[in-house]
Amino acid sequence: MHFLKKFLLFLFSLGIFLYVVFKIEPPKDWISASTFQILVFFIPLTLTITFFVNLFINYLPRSFILGLSFLVLSALQSLRVLNILSGVIVIVIAILLFKLFPKTRMPHNLPGLNFFTKIPKLRLNNKNNRSKLSKNRRG
Repeated sequence: MHFLKKFLLFLFSLGIFLYVVFKIEPPKDWISASTFQILVFFIPLTLTITFFVNLFINYLPRSFILGLSFLVLSALQSLRVLNILSGVIVIVIAILLFKLFPKTRMPHNLPGLNFFTKIPKLRLNNKNNRSKLSKNRRG
């Protein structure tokens, strides 16, 4: 069931990306592209790559880091400025960020935070305290 949710997220983002590719008119060149055209292309592409990587890694921050690094590498390649140095720099930054975000999971059974914990009733053990409490209530 968990894999199905992640797969549906990937398919949904892929559907949005394919809709953008086929329905939004592409610019003639990079300089004439509007901010809307750039954002509407790269945001669904980033989400699609992130959710695809998340199918295998199972941790969204790390998947986003790897998806974003792949997007940067492909953008550098498409602009024909990707060389060994820039590729190594992007990969090293991606590895460092990957190590920076360790997998942290919240424990499922935290003490005192579940719905089935019974709250103890307040009881007065001393008869003297009971009589004072009853006098204060009446008076």
